[in-house]
Amino acid sequence: MLVFALVTISFSFLQLRNTVYGRFIIRQETTSLNTAVYDENTRLQQIDTDQDGLNDYEELYLYSTSPYLADTDSDGLDDAAELFTTLTDPVNPDSDFDSVLDGDELRSTISRDLGFTEEDRMEQNRRAANMARILNEQGIHVMAALISPTHEIQTMIKHVIGINRCFLIRI
Repeated sequence: MLVFALVTISFSFLQLRNTVYGRFIIRQETTSLNTAVYDENTRLQQIDTDQDGLNDYEELYLYSTSPYLADTDSDGLDDAAELFTTLTDPVNPDSDFDSVLDGDELRSTISRDLGFTEEDRMEQNRRAANMARILNEQGIHVMAALISPTHEIQTMIKHVIGINRCFLIRI
C-alpha cells in the first residue's frame, strides 16, 4: 500500500509540473505554410487529371483552364491542341493570338547579322523580346517561338517583356 501511495504522489507531482510549465514550452512546428504550398504546387505539376497534355498546375495558374475538362470551351479541341497547334485561346473560342514571332523568320530578316554563339543568341532573343513588349504594350497578344537555352537568356526575356506578362513554355 505504501508503494502505491508513493507512485500516486510521484505521478501527481509530474502532472502538476507539466500543467504549470507546459504553457511556457516553445514547440517548433514541423511543417510551415510555405512548405505546404510548395508541396501542393509540386503535386499539381506532376498530375494531369483530364489527360490533355497540360499538367494541372499549368491549367490552373498559367492558362486559366479547367484541370478536369480536356476541352474547357467545348469547341471539340482539347486545350493543349488549341494552345500549341491552332494558337487559339482555350478559354475563349473566338479569340486567337494576334501575332506570332517565329525565331527562324526573325533570324532570316532582322537578325541576319547574328550567328549561333551564346552572345548572338542573347541578342536575337533580346530583339524578339523587345518586339514582343512593344506589340504587347499596344494591346496585341504575342506568341514567340524562340530557342533560349540558358537560364540567363530566359531571365533577360522575362525582364524585357515584364515578369507578369511573360510566360515561358519549355518543350
